[in-house]
Amino acid sequence: LFIGASAAIVYFMRFGAPQKATYNAEEDTFPVQYLLAPCAVLGVLINQDHTSPFEMIWAFSIYLEAVAILPQLFLLQKQGE
Repeated sequence: LFIGASAAIVYFMRFGAPQKATYNAEEDTFPVQYLLAPCAVLGVLINQDHTSPFEMIWAFSIYLEAVAILPQLFLLQKQGE
């Protein structure tokens, strides 16, 4: 349920009528792969139960949530606000 709700929010933010008009692809140039790869490695290496894939995915989501603000800060700094 939570993953479905998160996916719906992302979909509406990217493709919904009122929000789609405010997205600027030229300004959104943060290299997300530099966040995803380290978080995935940390999720596999540093978690509670090294045999459970669910624990690895949960740890990955926690690490990703910790750095999720960085693209937003990058965009605000680039726009000068």
